[in-house]
Order: sequence, then structure tokens, then C-alpha cells
Amino acid sequence: MPRRAPVLEQPAPAAPVTEVPTEVEDQAVAEQPAPAAAPVVPAASVAPVAALPRPVVEAGPRELPTLPKGSAGARFEAVTTGLVSKRPNFTQQARSTVFLDAAAGVLAVRDQTVRLDLGARTPGEILDAVLATAPGTERIYITADAPWHDGAERYSTLKDAVAAWLNTPSERWTTAVGSGRDKLAGHFVHQRQPVGRYAPAASPEGPVTEIRSMGEWFDPDGADVVTCRDAFRLLWQALRRHWDDAVLMGSPSQTGRDLWSRTIPTTGKWAGGYPVLSEELRGLLHATGGQGRTELILPPRVPEQLPALVEYDRTFAYEKHLWKSPVGTPRRITAAAFAAMSEAEQVKALMSCSHWNVRVTVPAGWNHVGLLPAPVTGPGSTRLSRARPSRPGRAARRSTLRCPTTSPRGGSRSWAGCCSRTASRSTSGASASSRPGRT
Repeated sequence: MPRRAPVLEQPAPAAPVTEVPTEVEDQAVAEQPAPAAAPVVPAASVAPVAALPRPVVEAGPRELPTLPKGSAGARFEAVTTGLVSKRPNFTQQARSTVFLDAAAGVLAVRDQTVRLDLGARTPGEILDAVLATAPGTERIYITADAPWHDGAERYSTLKDAVAAWLNTPSERWTTAVGSGRDKLAGHFVHQRQPVGRYAPAASPEGPVTEIRSMGEWFDPDGADVVTCRDAFRLLWQALRRHWDDAVLMGSPSQTGRDLWSRTIPTTGKWAGGYPVLSEELRGLLHATGGQGRTELILPPRVPEQLPALVEYDRTFAYEKHLWKSPVGTPRRITAAAFAAMSEAEQVKALMSCSHWNVRVTVPAGWNHVGLLPAPVTGPGSTRLSRARPSRPGRAARRSTLRCPTTSPRGGSRSWAGCCSRTASRSTSGASASSRPGRT
């Protein structure tokens, strides 16, 4: 197995860079316009005035929240009453889907390709052209070009340009509002992977047609529209080997949640559904979870020229991390309880799916990158900002440690019942949690 290339680390813990999740429909990335330059005003002749020193805010450690002691902590260990993650009792319906090369005006519908006149490539004109050729279409994937970026130079941010394109007036189309249990929230504004939802202006609660980006699923750069269609079909066929009722929904996140819910058993211990962790414990997992690691390591800690660059394909890493995610009622392990365990029991606890809150100090003689994340404060830092101390004597106070896998972030009903064992301990006796059953 190739040796991992050195990870880049900041020499001083300036605000760590946190990556914004790229999940398509759960969170949009907002672009901030550059501040306008201040107008230049001729100044009168005045005596020079010494500038006041600006206070320097240094980044430093901060305390993470932890489980409270006593009866207040009991709420964290309980599960949510009257709420479980249950297997759906309905068959997911597939939507009539086509694939459109917006640059060449080529539409792939079923096993045919048709050339279309898209006009000015507004949403209304795209819908008119596609629906005239393929009536009943419910989802259009744009495989090449990004019509939502047309005229983007007229707007201060790309997000504003996308929003304006999605809302381009049309005599025949309006923003869909959905109906019944499938109530939709209109368009989803994202700089590069937006979702437009439209209904006929004559019947706003009628059939909905979506315009989406193929980039939600694959990188279509350089691929023709037929290749994109075939890739989508092959993915569906691969999923059908594991789920006989698999349906590709609008995005990978929607499809994943739906397929995960269909793994919930209908017999045995969890026939009634998976318990959902308490709101307090879910909030604690969110507050103590961090983001990906981005560090810069400079000479003399590393050579001027590195011997090699190693790249790892982590496409399926998250799936593997969640493979053993357990379910059930959490079990709390305090520092005292951990200390009272035998060595074998401690190893078993640490190697189980768990979430620990620990207090550690970098040992003397340490000559490696930092291993455990510690929260930091300072300019630009957020609640997810983390540094990994590596200098001997530095403390990674209240460091969150997940062993050996991470857990899905239980923010919705479908995922909330699938959170990992959470546990924490510290030299000061802070509390720890939990041990649910395994799937």
C-alpha cells in the first residue's frame, strides 16, 4: 500500500479552512460579493495622526460542549418518544427522465436522440421544446453547458445569476408548489447544480417538471448525452441487484436516504423501526463534529522537495465509514466507568463504533503531524473549525475522537436513528456515552 503523502499544515493555527458540504439539495453555498471600493475623497492638509493599534485576536483552544452530569444528562441517553425510523410501506415511483445537451441542443429520450431548438435557453423555452418532443417528461438533466449561467456577468454573484435564470418569466410555466405529501419548496438555488421545479401556468398544482444538473450524479465533462444516459441506466441496473424496488430519485442524497430506509428490517428485534436518538444527543453530535482536514506543513518540518505525491480515491470511503453504524438506545460511559474496565473491555469499547470526548497532551519527542482535532477560536473560525496540535506539550483539550467509524449526522427522521455509539472521557472526569445495538 502506498505511503500517504505528508498532509499540509499551517505553521500557526490561523483560522482553519472548513470545507462547505457539497450536498446538492441540503445546503446551498452562498457567494459573497466583493466589497465595493471606497470613493477617494481629497483630504485637507492635516497633521499626521498616529494610528491606534488594532487588538490582535489570537487563535486558541476552546471547550467543546459535553454531556451534563446528574439528571440533566439522562435526557441525552434517552431516545425520542413516539418517533422511529421505519421502512417505507410504499413503492417509490420512477419519474420519466430525459437528458439534454444544452450546448448542442441534443435530447436523449429513451433509446433515441433528437435535435431541439432551445431558443434563448430560458427555462420556459427548454420546457416547451422538451415537452413537445417527449410529453409527460418529469425530469430533465442538463448534461453539457450551464444555461443558468447565461448573462452571469450582469450580476454581482453567481448565485444571483442562477436565481434570476430560474425565475425567468414565462407565459406557460410557473414555479411548482407541489401537492399532497409531495409538497415542494419551489426552486433550489445553487451556483452550479441548481434545481428548477415548474408546473403549467394554467394548473400550478398540476404535473411538475424538474430541470437539474447531471453534475449531481457524475462529472459529465467531455461525455456526450448518450453516454450520460447510459451511465444513469447502468447505475440503476447495479442498484436493482441489491434493491428490487430501487428508483433513482432526483439526487444521490435523496436516493441514498430512500434506499437506506428500505434496509430497515420488517421482522426481528427492529421490526417496529429504529429508535431515534434524543434531540439533545443529536445536537451534541452536531456541535462536536468537525470538517475535513486541510493543513500546510512548511520546511524545515518537511524537505524543500517532497519525494512523491500520493492521491487516494475516496469515492466510496463514506459508504465504508457508515457500514457498521449501529442503532438502538445509547449507553453512557463515564471516565470512572472506563477506568474500572479491564484492558480487554477498554480496547473493545475504543474499537467499537463510538464518539469520544477526550483531553490529551502531545507527548514529548513527538515528531509527526497532529492526530486528534481540537476546536479553536480566532478570526474567521466557526464552530466546526479544528486544529490538530503536533508540538510536544500542546493540549488537544476536549478533542472529539470517533472510533473507528463516523456516524451519519442525525438531522432528519430518516437518518436520526442511525447514529453511532457516542462516548467521551477526560482526565477531569467528564462524562461519556453510548452503546446502541448493531444492525
